[in-house]
Amino acid sequence: MYNIIADLHTHSLASTHAYSTIREMVDSAAEKGLKAIAITDHARTMPGAPGPWFFNSMHELPLLYRGILLIAGMEANVIDLNGTLDINETERRDINWLVASIHNLGLPGLENPTVEKCTQLWLNIAHDPKVNVIGHSGSPEFRYDYETVIPEFG
Repeated sequence: MYNIIADLHTHSLASTHAYSTIREMVDSAAEKGLKAIAITDHARTMPGAPGPWFFNSMHELPLLYRGILLIAGMEANVIDLNGTLDINETERRDINWLVASIHNLGLPGLENPTVEKCTQLWLNIAHDPKVNVIGHSGSPEFRYDYETVIPEFG
């Protein structure tokens, strides 16, 4: 049995496809007995993503609200087969938790993925010191060698 104490990949209504405010998310986390949530709305290449103003103001969030640790984060999109993320240096400074994900957005830099190219993509991301976790990495379109990549995130 697992004791889940945090949700480290959440989206507020700022991402336009989620339905809760940050306050509602905190209230829900408190009701569930969580200790922390990371607010990881989508970075710029995701349709409907919040503007840069959103991430530049993440430092305004209280560190602790209703007993819940609030972690300022972002879900950055992998935009090419080199593992480039759609996050700038200012945003990297303003957040404390970074999720790197591939979303099938039809980006020109992600054309013709192979297992070898996707393995290298994730290895490059694994060596980015700001990335804390990867998301949505089970897409059959972007298969990679799990045995090679996962230990690199340790």
